[in-house]
Amino acid sequence: MMKLLEAVRQFFMVVETLKFSVVSSLHIVDWLRQPMAELKLRTSERASNSKTKATYPRTFSDIKPWQDFEPGVNRMLAELQPTTHMCQRVVHEAGEAPGTPGVWAAAADESEIRGALLFHLYQVTSVAKRLLGLDMEYVGSGSGRSMAFQDLLMRKSGSGSDRANLSRLIMASIEVKGAWQTPLPAGMSLDDALHDSNLGKSIMPALQQAYGDAVMDETPFFMLSTYGVTFFLMRVVNDVTNKVLFASPPVWWNGASGIPPYAAWLYCLQLASQLTLDGRINEQPAAVKVFDFYDDFACADFVREVDAYMQLQPLQGSCIPEMLTVGRLPHSGHPVLAVRLGEPVHQPVTPAVAAGIRHALKQLHAAGAAHGDVRLQNMLMQPGEHAHVLLCDLERCILRANDEALAADEQELESLLQP
Repeated sequence: MMKLLEAVRQFFMVVETLKFSVVSSLHIVDWLRQPMAELKLRTSERASNSKTKATYPRTFSDIKPWQDFEPGVNRMLAELQPTTHMCQRVVHEAGEAPGTPGVWAAAADESEIRGALLFHLYQVTSVAKRLLGLDMEYVGSGSGRSMAFQDLLMRKSGSGSDRANLSRLIMASIEVKGAWQTPLPAGMSLDDALHDSNLGKSIMPALQQAYGDAVMDETPFFMLSTYGVTFFLMRVVNDVTNKVLFASPPVWWNGASGIPPYAAWLYCLQLASQLTLDGRINEQPAAVKVFDFYDDFACADFVREVDAYMQLQPLQGSCIPEMLTVGRLPHSGHPVLAVRLGEPVHQPVTPAVAAGIRHALKQLHAAGAAHGDVRLQNMLMQPGEHAHVLLCDLERCILRANDEALAADEQELESLLQP
C-alpha cells in the first residue's frame, strides 16, 4: 500500500512538473504577444507639480502616421511563426488590489517608471540576443557623446569607450514621463493629442526634448513612454533639413491597442540593427546595406536580395538600383550589399514622382517579378530633370510572381499614393 501511495505521489509530482514546464515555456510568437505589466498604483495619491522643462528642445516640422509600423510588427510575427524558438514566460503580472503580489507601486516621480520599463526591456533584449545576435546595454543620463540627456539609451554593449562610434551604436533613445506630467492618451494618435487644447501643452515639451536628444545623438528611433502607453517615433537621419517625425499608433502596455508591446520593441530593435549606411565604392557614392551575421532572418534576406539583383540584372539602373558590390566586411564577416546611392522619396508625393513610381513598378512587373514590399522607404530617386524612381530593398522580391502577388503590389502602391 505504501509503495502504491508513493507511486501515486511521484506520478502527481511529474504531472505538476510537466504542467509548470508547459505553462512557463512559450513559443516565441506567443511570448511576444504577452502584455507588459502596468503600474497600477502610486505610493502617494498627492498630485505632483513636476513639469517638463526641455533642456535642449528641437522643433519638428510635422508629425505623420508611421503607416508601416503595425503591418511591420505583424510581418515580423508571421516570419517567426514557423520557427521553433521557445522562451520563458514573463512571470511578473500586476495585480489590482493593494498588497497583491506582483503589484508595482509607482511613486510620484519617473524613477519607478524607469525601473518598470527596464524590467520589460530586459525581457526584450534577452530575446533580441537570441534572434538578432544583439548584445545590449542600458545607459542613463545620455550617451556621453553630446549634451543629450535621455532617460534611457539602448545601445550595443561594450561600446562605452568607443567614443568615435557612439551614435552608430545607439539603437534607441527613450524619454520616460509620468502620466501626471505628460498625459499620453491611449486612444488617440500623437498628432491629434498635440492639437488637443488640454493635452498638447503638456505633451509638446516632452516630445521636443525627446526629439532634440535624438538629433544630437543621431538616433533614428526614439520612444516617449508613460507607465501605460508608449509611442515609437522614427526620423530621417541622412537629411538634416528633414524635420518630419513618423509616429506609431499608441502601444498600450496591456496589449489592448492590438499591437503587442514586446513585439513592438523587438521590431524597432530589428529595424535599428539593419540600417543602411552611406559610403563610397570605387569613388562612387553608395548605399551600403549591412546584414547581421548572427541573425538567421537577416542572412536569408541577404541571400534573397542578392539573388534578385543578379536575376534582374538587365533592369539595374532602369527600375532597380545598380548593384556595385556584394561581399563581407573584412573584420566582422557581416554580409554587405552596396548599390548606387540615390535620394530618398518623401511625402507628399508629387504627381511626377507618382508617375515615376508607377513606371518603375510596371517595368518590374513586365519582367515577371513582384516587389513584395512597396513603401516609400524602399524607393530611391535618381538626380535629373525627370522623376526617375528606382525600387530598392528587394529581400521580399518574388522573381516568378503570380497574378495575386502582382495585384498585391498594385494595391500597396495605390494605398501609398492616396492623398
